[in-house]
Amino acid sequence: MHLWKRIVFIGIGFFESLTVTGIIFGWPALVHVFQLEGIFSHFCLEDAKSQGEYNTNGTEFANTSDTNSSIIIRCPRQDNMFGLLYSLMIAMYGIPSALVGFSLDYAGLRFTRVTSGAMMIGGFIWVGLATAANPWMVWPGMLLISFGSNGMRLSSLQCGNAWPAKRSTIMFCYTSAHAASTLVFLMFQYANAAGISLRSTSFVMSAVCGITLISSFILPKMKVEYQPKLSLGNNEVNDADNNSIPLNKINTDTEESKGNQSPSGKEPDVKIPLGLSIKTMSFVFHNVWLVNIYMTRFYVTSFNTWAWKTTDDPNQIAFYNSFSGICLIISPFINPIGGLITDFMTKRADKKNDPIERLAAKFRAPAFVLTLASALTLAVYICKISYSPNAVYVSIVLISIVRPISIASLYSYVQLRFYPEHFNRLTGISYTIISIVGLLQYPQYLWLFKSEESYLWASYTFCFMILLTFISPGHLLVTSLTRKFAAKEIRNRK
Repeated sequence: MHLWKRIVFIGIGFFESLTVTGIIFGWPALVHVFQLEGIFSHFCLEDAKSQGEYNTNGTEFANTSDTNSSIIIRCPRQDNMFGLLYSLMIAMYGIPSALVGFSLDYAGLRFTRVTSGAMMIGGFIWVGLATAANPWMVWPGMLLISFGSNGMRLSSLQCGNAWPAKRSTIMFCYTSAHAASTLVFLMFQYANAAGISLRSTSFVMSAVCGITLISSFILPKMKVEYQPKLSLGNNEVNDADNNSIPLNKINTDTEESKGNQSPSGKEPDVKIPLGLSIKTMSFVFHNVWLVNIYMTRFYVTSFNTWAWKTTDDPNQIAFYNSFSGICLIISPFINPIGGLITDFMTKRADKKNDPIERLAAKFRAPAFVLTLASALTLAVYICKISYSPNAVYVSIVLISIVRPISIASLYSYVQLRFYPEHFNRLTGISYTIISIVGLLQYPQYLWLFKSEESYLWASYTFCFMILLTFISPGHLLVTSLTRKFAAKEIRNRK
């Protein structure tokens, strides 16, 4: 592939990762805007009216400035409604992932991108039309945005195939940008403070999403081909030169076949059933590890309610969101280190002569970042045990790092541990599983904030669940297991 085409494809994926793919995870800032706009405030007014006064049943009227120009009306019923909406958004974001994965493989990249982009455009139009008088419009709007942004996320990963040798680093850059895309809703908050309405910012974002429709016709119709470097003896061969080299002279210990070499010396063309990836110990442990993804999402679900328990000042809540934005700006410069480490481990594995050991070493390459993601997620939830502003700040710093690391390590792990041709479907299936489990977020949210005692028990339970995720990187460090997995994969390739 020509260099300019690689740059264009990777640039498109990065732009979309930065603007739309992780936008729903900026939910706390958008909730703040919704509260300022009076969305679902009628629940609080109804409760206050039924009680005959404004400060019963948890209803609060908080000034956002000394001039009393803006007032936030909040109450438990409103908080619960926002919690329910976000729980369903997360489900809509992830459950159709398997469908999106199969769509990419069979309907093609362009169809998937155009469909997802159209959903996001429609979603922002619905949100822009929502007011205190018709708050229900945020429901179809946010659900369409959730579905569409997930489709764009999985589609943008295809762009990383344009540069196979740097794919892990590209994935970490994409997921850092994906995490930074939560700043979009923080921009909504700043725009609202500057007097720009929710309607105006929503319509601007629908126009930005329209750019994805144009770029869909720049990218290939079906997929960005994954063309790794091949080896000819001890010399690497660039993918751009593959067509000029006879297949019978090319060793098949490529990144795509992961060390397998057929007896004839020709590149094997064996169709591997998806079940061979799914029915493995590694895939089972991988789904346990996905608890980290689930818990980073639940952090967003519960953040606003937790933050309000540390302060009664709406300006402090706004500052929490601003501080989160600052951390997200810094994190893209830190998080690619994980990709560089994985790429380094993969290249070191390529130097091994024994094909089984070479493939086993590649399986072990993502173990470090998987462990790091679990450790950081555990640290976040230890912070959440406390109602302290300092704990909030520390958790914001940690979550801004762990979210992109956990997502990127998921992608690199699936790419390296399983058959590459299963990547789209396995990624989709994994996200579908964790999103179905994510339907528990709303009852989990209610349990967490039911009482002080339930808060502690729930927090300890979450920490225990995260501890279980260390089993996934742990089993990769057992050399006898990875060699067994490698030998089996090489046999299946023949």
